[in-house]
Amino acid sequence: MENIRKKILKFIYFLFMWKFVISSDISLPYRQKENLECIYHESKFTCDCGNRDLEYTLRPQRGSVSHIMITNCESLEVESNLIVNTEYLRRITFKNINNLVLQENSLEFPRDASNYPLIVNFENVNVDKIHPLAISGNIEEVSFTGGSIGTIRQFAFTSNLKTAVLMRFESVYFDIIEAQAFKKFSVQQMDISNCHITSDLPSKSFYEIGVEQFLKISNNTFKKVHSRAFSFHDVSKLHILSNRFQTTEGEWIMANVKENILIKGNYFGNTSPSAFKGIEVQKSYVGSERIELRFTNNSIGMGRDVLPIGFNAKFLTSIQNLQYENAFPCGIVENRQPKDAFFKNNENTIYFRTVNTNQSMSVAKIIDNDCPEMTYTAVIVVGVLVGLVILGAIVGFLACFIAKRQRKRKLDIILPDPRTYKETQIVYKIEHAGLLKTDL
Repeated sequence: MENIRKKILKFIYFLFMWKFVISSDISLPYRQKENLECIYHESKFTCDCGNRDLEYTLRPQRGSVSHIMITNCESLEVESNLIVNTEYLRRITFKNINNLVLQENSLEFPRDASNYPLIVNFENVNVDKIHPLAISGNIEEVSFTGGSIGTIRQFAFTSNLKTAVLMRFESVYFDIIEAQAFKKFSVQQMDISNCHITSDLPSKSFYEIGVEQFLKISNNTFKKVHSRAFSFHDVSKLHILSNRFQTTEGEWIMANVKENILIKGNYFGNTSPSAFKGIEVQKSYVGSERIELRFTNNSIGMGRDVLPIGFNAKFLTSIQNLQYENAFPCGIVENRQPKDAFFKNNENTIYFRTVNTNQSMSVAKIIDNDCPEMTYTAVIVVGVLVGLVILGAIVGFLACFIAKRQRKRKLDIILPDPRTYKETQIVYKIEHAGLLKTDL
């Protein structure tokens, strides 16, 4: 009994102290960030958090070093100008970090800091935010492998990237990419592969980016991609492979190219007919042969109206196994052929769902099997039948009208003249007897 009483008193005391803390100005203790110390060994800085459940801050580094390795952190904030005062730095690697924040200019690398441009690698890192100008200067390569990026702020990657050779995102989850997050810089290669973009991609997310050699977008999943979300120039080779787009709005990609293009194995849901009109031939291209655009094994979904997909007329466009999600509308057929040249020229390589069986079938076979043939004789017969029906309706209407008039006549009442009752009787008898009418 005594033990129960003590427990009750302890519980009441705990409630009282908690209420005192909440109601007073006393705040709970602030979790102070620890400074992450780096160890130097054989021209390399190793900054290891040791997987401790602490919040760390990485301050600017100094000295001659070729490689900085930052690893095994639960939470890390990189302050501005981390590597401005280093010499001969060639590579910086972030690895196995659960929550990383890159402040503005945190990875700014001045051109005079080294004889070589910098390589920046992120391996299995969850980046909370990449602030404006976070990675800039004399950068050769930026690559993210695994992990996630919460928010890429506006101007995070911009014109200060002057010497970049490669920008690569491999198996990364993106949450928010703001408009102009990637703006006005050039790289030799850009590779976005096996990534998941979990929010809508706004217009100008990738804005006026030059890709001198190879642009590859493959095996990614996108939600809604707004018009001109991707804007590239001076692209040599363009491959768009095995991606899944929930919605593409308008001309979602703008690119002028000078080599053959491959768009293969993609799913474009709720797609605009002008989705690929923004891909054009570079004005500087002077080759004697037309550039080939191969559009192979792609699936497309549209709204209620089925429309042809538009491509720039300067390309030699090759359509192979294009699958529309829609059912084929026989209303676009005339004289046993599609009215539009796009479907007409590719009737054996474009496929639709059939209305009756819901199976996939080429345009040519659907026209033969599901679209009834309307010959000139059939048109004449149908016209005659329609004319007869209209004529019968007119005759019926007139007959009803005449019959109604006759019935009305029989029911008309002869109103007597304004005379006396006796005079009226005499007139009535004379008229019934067939005699001439006289006034009395």
